Amino acid sequence: MTNILIAINENQTIFARELYEFLELNPTQYSRWAKSNIVHNQFAKENKDYFPFDMNGNRGGQATTNYQLSLDFAKKLCMISNSLKGVQVRNYFIEAERRYKEMMNQAHETPQMVKDYLALSEEEKAVAYFTKAKEAKVSIAISEEMQIKAVPTNATEKVYIEKFM
Repeated sequence: MTNILIAINENQTIFARELYEFLELNPTQYSRWAKSNIVHNQFAKENKDYFPFDMNGNRGGQATTNYQLSLDFAKKLCMISNSLKGVQVRNYFIEAERRYKEMMNQAHETPQMVKDYLALSEEEKAVAYFTKAKEAKVSIAISEEMQIKAVPTNATEKVYIEKFM
């Protein structure tokens, strides 16, 4: 999964102009984009999703408005952007969500797997261990002291269990 980097401010916001540049949109259309996607966005709330502020031009010209965007609002703007970067952002979040769901499924399964394993008899635990070793293509050796040891094998070798006397 590729990490996409946009500078996040100390107060957990992103500057709209930097987001616009990141999305590689037409540099001459920033004001129009900001009005239609931020100010006139019926789902955005001023002082919650965005925070407008005036910037002085470097040459003493007319002040321009920039916006600090909440992270959630910035994500929404990225995901609706009609640019190649917008597609990359959407794919990033889709992949992140897929991985998160996968991780959560594993987290929910693990406690039950542990409970199931602990409920097994010693013999059933040994069989489960050897079965997992076979799936992982490792050989198991039980020493005279009954210590269990996993030894890597090649893919064609079968798993043999020997009981030492």
